[in-house]
Amino acid sequence: MTVDWLTDLTPFFADRCRQFVLLARQAPVGLVMRTGPSKWWHLTLWDTQCDRFTSGQWFHGSVYPRRCDLAPDGTLFSYFAGKFRRRDQERGYDSTWIAVSRPPYFTALALWPVGDTWGGHTAFMDDGTFHAATLRANHPDHPPGPLLVVPFLSELGRSLPVELSVGPYGMGTDSPARSYQEDDLF
Repeated sequence: MTVDWLTDLTPFFADRCRQFVLLARQAPVGLVMRTGPSKWWHLTLWDTQCDRFTSGQWFHGSVYPRRCDLAPDGTLFSYFAGKFRRRDQERGYDSTWIAVSRPPYFTALALWPVGDTWGGHTAFMDDGTFHAATLRANHPDHPPGPLLVVPFLSELGRSLPVELSVGPYGMGTDSPARSYQEDDLF
């Protein structure tokens, strides 16, 4: 007995879309980030309590989902994105940026130009405190407002968690880990 629909999986793999999901830590909210086709991204807000989805905004450019975060209460979304166009750079947005928006939209409430893809990590410490991995000031058209911003490596890394431990490369789990010291930073 042959099952025709099982032998031909071409339609299943034809759509090159991927999805990433961010879940709020203290609220029944999720954000589905869908990429594809090509460099198109779409946000969908997911109410996990009612299992209801709200379609949001599309964005054409690069988004780095592993450098994004959702506020603990699910009301704010931080992301690292880029559009490598000269006209954006001429307007002061640079080629990459960190932004904070209200999900399921990409429209920036606050924005920090980055300019490269080396940094760009974002994280919400709590509902009102935000960690932006850039040393540059915010864009003048997009101030952070009431959001308290903790810059990356501020004051030689004092914003790094004290309990962060590392061991030298190649050492096993039996080797003692040590905490970061100020001398370890650049």
